[in-house]
Amino acid sequence: MTETTPLPRDEAGAHLEALAARLGTELAGRATLERVTPEDHPGGRSVVIRPRHPAAASVTWVETAEFLSVEVGGHSQRRGHWDLDRTSLDAVFLADIVDAAVRGHVVEVSAPGRSRMEITFPDGEVIVTTTSQVPAGCLPIPGWVRRGKRIQYAPH
Repeated sequence: MTETTPLPRDEAGAHLEALAARLGTELAGRATLERVTPEDHPGGRSVVIRPRHPAAASVTWVETAEFLSVEVGGHSQRRGHWDLDRTSLDAVFLADIVDAAVRGHVVEVSAPGRSRMEITFPDGEVIVTTTSQVPAGCLPIPGWVRRGKRIQYAPH
């Protein structure tokens, strides 16, 4: 049985609670925002944003007593994923990722067995995460990012 550690009352949690409240208002009619308890982290909380626009990316973040994580969902089975520490600085970083996805500042590049998610922040900084799927993702494909299928996601 998994032991549950309650979420601390800290700056990171307050920041994420404010983010969920703001997005719940901002996205009314454009996306659904659902708060759930993650099955693999019973003491944590998760927020799932499902856009109504079919060309927009979904977003999920998980908050536990130990860490934060955020996923930006693309049209492929792979998703952009970032694991973060439970700090106020990382909570702000998570919020920046979520806001960029909501604004449609997400590009996914995919090729057989691999996907690259690029998130552009308002200041022009681009963060990138790459995922691969065994066995196809283990095989080298030189230049796949340049030649892969490129999808620019729509705003929510």
